[in-house]
Amino acid sequence: MFTIGDNNKMNSLALPASHHHHHHQASTVAKKPKKKKDTRRTIAFFHAQLADSTNRYDDMIIYMKEVVEEALRARDELTSDEKNLLNAAFKSPICFKRRQWRSCLEMLSGLAENKRHRSMESKLLRYQIDTIEGEIINLIRGQALPLLELLLMYTETAESKAFYIKMKADYKRYMVEITFGKDREDMSAEAKSLYEKANVQCETLFSTHPLRLATALNYSVFLAECCHELQQAIDCAKSAFEAALFDLQALGEDKMNEVLRAMQLLKDNYTLWEIDLKAILAKQKEAGHFIEGMESDDAERDFEEAHQNEQQVNEKGGVFLMGDDFVRNMPSQGSGGPANSFGMKGSMGKDLL
Repeated sequence: MFTIGDNNKMNSLALPASHHHHHHQASTVAKKPKKKKDTRRTIAFFHAQLADSTNRYDDMIIYMKEVVEEALRARDELTSDEKNLLNAAFKSPICFKRRQWRSCLEMLSGLAENKRHRSMESKLLRYQIDTIEGEIINLIRGQALPLLELLLMYTETAESKAFYIKMKADYKRYMVEITFGKDREDMSAEAKSLYEKANVQCETLFSTHPLRLATALNYSVFLAECCHELQQAIDCAKSAFEAALFDLQALGEDKMNEVLRAMQLLKDNYTLWEIDLKAILAKQKEAGHFIEGMESDDAERDFEEAHQNEQQVNEKGGVFLMGDDFVRNMPSQGSGGPANSFGMKGSMGKDLL
């Protein structure tokens, strides 16, 4: 037997159930798709972009390492944007330190002409040079190369493999610049092997693919300035340029500017190297060392001797400059580098990040 109070209680208890039923129907009709939450990988990439925009390279490396870790955990390939930002995260600080290293060497070379306070200043400069070299080696051996080894273990596409192998080759080339003697020869051989492997991987890509052009460009710079093989460098750059020129009409507009920029650098470089080669041959002829049929080999031998002389000067307090990775205006003919033993100036090649 229920009282009025009891009945009111039942009604009050039933109301929420009825209300809940109507709410459920309404939510079923007007249900909106849930917004996908940002993953750790997405957030880390965003932070890396911010760090890049403010030149905070240490932070950039930390966040890109997190991006790589998340990608490896998911057994996923890095996207094109992620790969490019990973590349920039290491190359930006490395190339900044390379500029510092060259500036110190130039100052050290200047002291050879002015002996005032040379001893004290030389010691200070050599300390700076050693410090910078240590920082470059730490960035490459301690951080970049181990990360690339991990990525190469899990990547499957030829394009990604070529990208990471090229990165390794570039970093080895940077170490060649600051290494001398037997260690330099060993490091140079490693870099050359890596560039050749990257070129093999790039054969599956179109001749106008930016990665294929960048690999040919950096490899040709390496051949000219680390191996002193001018003719091979010219052949490498020219063949890549001509192949891309042949297929240029089939290229979409979205990649046109990037491809044309790489092609222009290739042409600038091999044009300057051809001028260097002709100048060396002319000097040989004047000196009576010219033998028909031996032009290229003799020129490259003399070019290498000139660079070896510069390297010896560097070890005694002089300067030995190598080609850089910064896009810059094309230098005037024969004015891009330090004077060599023929009384002319060699041209430093330009390459891409």
